[in-house]
Parts: sequence; structure tokens; C-alpha cells
Amino acid sequence: MRKLIILVFGLSILTIGLFGGFYLALYLQGQTTLLAGGAILFAFLTWLGSGSDFMGMLLDWVRRNREEEKVPILDVKGFFYDSTKTYWIRLKKVRGEGFVTGCEGNISIEGTTVGVIATAWEHEGLRTYNISDQMDLRLFTIRENDSGLGQKAIVFPIVSDKKLLSDAYGNPKPFATYASKTLRISIVATGGNTPKDTVVKISDIIDQAQLKTG
Repeated sequence: MRKLIILVFGLSILTIGLFGGFYLALYLQGQTTLLAGGAILFAFLTWLGSGSDFMGMLLDWVRRNREEEKVPILDVKGFFYDSTKTYWIRLKKVRGEGFVTGCEGNISIEGTTVGVIATAWEHEGLRTYNISDQMDLRLFTIRENDSGLGQKAIVFPIVSDKKLLSDAYGNPKPFATYASKTLRISIVATGGNTPKDTVVKISDIIDQAQLKTG
């Protein structure tokens, strides 16, 4: 909207300068030829200056628009699960050039005392990753019978020293209690744009997820 206002303003100044000078010249023509010539010159200079300003703003807008198009942008492309019943959210670069750098993901469980959970990317379980195309972020794993809880559990990841701990570890919570909870998934990056937080029930993630292939 701001860009449109600037363009309209430039065109308005251009028009006012041209026609204002033209009619002023007509008015003064009946008095002196010198004044008429000066008015015409004034109109021309006003038109020239306004036109230059307008072209400058237009070129600046084009330049900034091209720069913005180069900025890499991530977007969410759905939920997936694998043979270990681990669930993931997929992030894909949908526009721009180069890497989205320093990408990290955090999850929190609304309505609980569980704090923010740092999670990891599928690639080598890294906490931080530079995404050039797409990458999956770990959310949780479902265990049919967790040895610690003695029941079906949702196991959230534990990241230590910037890398995911073994699947033997984790933070298990009772499935019956937590399946209906709402998960907030936040993605941050040091370079590039990331999507707004994804807020979704854990049960909906399980229902919507597709089996990972390849």
C-alpha cells in the first residue's frame, strides 16, 4: 500500500506541474511574451523534476522488490511419520535463493507444566541446520508400552550438546492424557524467513500424518 501511495503521489505532482504551468503560460501570454516564456520554462522544469523523482522512486521500488524476492522463505508442507512411529513436520523452501540458515525448532505443549522443548532435524539429529530445499523436524514418538510409564506413551525429544539423544531416551508422557493436548511448533532462523507458529492438536497430527517414503 505504501508503494502504491508513493507512485500515485509522484504521478499527481507530475500532472499538477505540467498542467499548472501550461495554464499559467496561457494566462500570462496576453501580458508579456517574456513572462509567458518563463511560465512555459517553469512548467517544463516542474515536469522534468517530477518525472525524474517518479522514475527514481519506481526504480528504487523495482530494486527493493528484486532484493525481497531473493530472500529464502520456508513454509510448512505437512506432517509425516516413519516406521518407528516418530512424527515429523516438514519445512520446505518455497521461494528465494540460497539457504535458510541457522534453522532451529521448538515445541511447547499448551495447558501443561512442560516447558519449551528443543527438538532436532532429521539430518543426523542436529539441533541447528541450514535448509536449501526441505527438511523434517522431529515432534514426538509413540511407544505402545513405555517401560517407564508402563503404558502407551508420547515421547518428546531431548537434545543435548546441540544433537538429539538416542531414541532410547526421551521425555515420555501418558498417551491418554496428552493426545488431546495442543502442540505449538515454532521455527526460527538466523537468515531467511520462517513460517508463523503452527498450533495443532497432537491427535490431529497423528490423524493427518502421511507415511514417509524413500
